[in-house]
Amino acid sequence: MMTILLLTALSGLMWGALAHGLEVAHGLRLALFAGTFVGILMGFVIKPFRDADWSAQAALSLVGLYIAVFLFAAWYSAAEGVISGRKLPGVVVLMADSIWSFVWGMTISGWVFVLWPLSVVNHALVWWLQRRHDMVSGCNDLARGTD
Repeated sequence: MMTILLLTALSGLMWGALAHGLEVAHGLRLALFAGTFVGILMGFVIKPFRDADWSAQAALSLVGLYIAVFLFAAWYSAAEGVISGRKLPGVVVLMADSIWSFVWGMTISGWVFVLWPLSVVNHALVWWLQRRHDMVSGCNDLARGTD
């Protein structure tokens, strides 16, 4: 389980760095922190779909990309708003604006066609590791007689 958490954290860290590199998240440390948080969360969100066939996995990775962008925009902008000293209504407005601009901007700019294949590979790697972990833990349960 620790390996999966580390992989999803590392994955989120890299997505956060990519968001900073694409200049949608200006604060590098905040982008890395938000990306790591979203990566770990997404590892849990996508786990139930790890045994889907390849075409469903491709579609699910697109849905997962949009969910992750939504979560990243919300987390990043909320943290940015709190750090900058905004009051709650201002933070909520900043979150709504960021979510809209991140999700819509990814779609309308065409970046979705670059990021989706990366998302497919990322999801496939996480799903592979989750299946492998389930197999190994299942074998350990059988060896202990706790099946």
